[in-house]
Amino acid sequence: MSTLANPETNEFSAWETCLDELEAGCARMASMLFLDLQLQQQDLARWEPPAHLGQMPASLGPRALQLSAQLGDLKAAYEQRQSDVAAQLQAVSSVPRPEEAPAIYLDQTG
Repeated sequence: MSTLANPETNEFSAWETCLDELEAGCARMASMLFLDLQLQQQDLARWEPPAHLGQMPASLGPRALQLSAQLGDLKAAYEQRQSDVAAQLQAVSSVPRPEEAPAIYLDQTG
């Protein structure tokens, strides 16, 4: 029987692909956690399941719950990391800087 003739198989495959993409996104986010350039570029909005996929098959529920928990952990880790970086920047900016002497130019031709 082909998957085109069986909507349940198509739905399961679509949800499985969706969860695979979400899992890959979580792995990318985890690998970039300590790359400061990436902190501002991460979209940590709450993930919403695609409406066009319909109801998720019950057999994928445990995996979806695990990924949801992983997303929550990543969001908390990114928020902590952003807070740590902000504190470091605040500490650096609070260090007094020596007054700069005005620039002196030397005329070598005259």
